[in-house]
Amino acid sequence: MTQPPDLGRRGFFRTFAKDVVQTAGTAIGTVAAVNRASLQAASGIFNPPSAAAPPGAEAGGNVEEADGTTAGNSPGAEAAGAADGSAWIALGAARAAPITPPGSARVRPFQVRDGVLVIVDENRLPDEVAEVECPSPVDLVREIVRMALPGGSVPGQAAAMSLALAAAEMRTYHSGIRTAILQVRAAALVNSRVSSQQLRWGVERLMRRYDTVARAAPETEEGGERTAHALRLEAEAIGVESVEAGRRIAETVVGLLPDANGRPVSILTHGSGAPIPAWTDDAPQALRELLVYVTEGRPTLRGARVTAADLASAGINHVLLADVAAGSLLSAGLVDAIVVGGERIAANGDTTGDLGTYPLAVLAAHHGVRFYVCAPLAAVDRDVADGAASPIEQRDAADVSVVRGSRIASPGTAVVNPACDITPASLITAIVTENGVLRPPFGPALAAALDPPG
Repeated sequence: MTQPPDLGRRGFFRTFAKDVVQTAGTAIGTVAAVNRASLQAASGIFNPPSAAAPPGAEAGGNVEEADGTTAGNSPGAEAAGAADGSAWIALGAARAAPITPPGSARVRPFQVRDGVLVIVDENRLPDEVAEVECPSPVDLVREIVRMALPGGSVPGQAAAMSLALAAAEMRTYHSGIRTAILQVRAAALVNSRVSSQQLRWGVERLMRRYDTVARAAPETEEGGERTAHALRLEAEAIGVESVEAGRRIAETVVGLLPDANGRPVSILTHGSGAPIPAWTDDAPQALRELLVYVTEGRPTLRGARVTAADLASAGINHVLLADVAAGSLLSAGLVDAIVVGGERIAANGDTTGDLGTYPLAVLAAHHGVRFYVCAPLAAVDRDVADGAASPIEQRDAADVSVVRGSRIASPGTAVVNPACDITPASLITAIVTENGVLRPPFGPALAAALDPPG
C-alpha cells in the first residue's frame, strides 16, 4: 500500500517534534510561575485534613433518587442577631427586587467551524466575545492553561472534539503514526489542567473509542475516514451527554432546596463548575423565584464577569458578592444553601473545587447551612483515595501580583496561586449527580453509583 510521500518517517517526526516542543513550552511557562518552596509550605492549607462533620450530617447514606425526598442536614440558620442582620438590609431587600429582563443568549464556550475548534475566551467576557481558533490540540492545551475555558465538563468536551478533529486531519496517515501523535496530544491535554478529572474523563473516553475503532479499521484511507467519523460521533456524544447531565443536576438541586417560609429561597454559588449554565439555557419558573448570591471569584473574577452575566441574561434574580463577605452573609441567616461544582471527587468524597470552595464549606458547617457539590459521575476518580492525593496545578503568579498591568506585589515576593482547593467529605451535605443524590458515607455511595447492581 502506498502512502503520500510527506507522511512517512520525516513527516511523523516533524509533527511529533512540533507537538513536543510546543507542549513543553506551555508547561515551562506554567511551571515557571510556581515557587516550589512556598507551595510546599502551603500544602497543608490547600489540602486540609478532614474536619468535623457539619451540624445535622447523617451517619449513613446511599444513592438517593433525584426527587430529593430524603432530608439533608439542617436548613439554613435563622438570622443570627439583629446587629449582624442590619448590615445586610440592602441585600435582604434584594429578594423583592425586580428580575433583570432576559438579554442575549448565553455564549457557547466552543464550536466547530470549517473543521476547526473555535473557543470563546472567557478571560475577555463580558466586555468582548473574543474567539480563538485552535487548529490543533496543542493550541487547545495553551488555552486551557490560560483558563480561557470554564471549569466543569467543558474542557473535557472541547478536548474530545479537538482530538476527533485531529484524527480527521490525519485520516490518510499510517495508523501507527496517527496513533503516536494522538497519544502525545491526549497526554498534553490531560496535563493542561491536572485538577480536572472531567477533562481526563473526556480525553480517555475518546481515546478508548479510538483504540477500538482503529484496531478494526483496515490500513487504508477508507479506514482512516471510518476512524475519524467514529471519533467525531463519540465527541458529539460526550458533549450531548455532558449537557444533559448538567440539566438533570440543575433540576435535582432545585428539588433539594429547603422551604424558606414564604420568602424566596436564597442560595450562594461559587466557581465555574456549578450548574449555572444549565439554569440559564431555559430557566424554569422555579429558578426565576430564587435569589442567587454570586461570589466575585477572585483572582480572575469569573463570578462577576461570567456567572452574573449568565444569570442576568436568563432573568434569574441575583446579587454579586465579594468573596470575603460570604461569612457575614451566612451569619445574618440570608443563605439557605450553598451550591458549588466539583472538578474531581476522590473515592471517599473529598472534592476538588475552584479556589475558595473549602472556606465556604467550613462556613456552611459552622452556620448549619446545606452545602451541595454538583458534579457528574465523570468527575469521580476511583484511583484517588482522598483529597490528599488529588493533584492541583498552580496558576500564573501574575493573577494575584498584577492588576490591570500594574504590579502590586513587592519584587521578590513569593506567590502561591493554586487553581483549586480540597473540601473534605465531612463538610459536604450531599453530592448531586445526573443519576441522583449521594449522601454520607460517600465511599459506599460513590461505589454504588458507579457500579449499580444488576
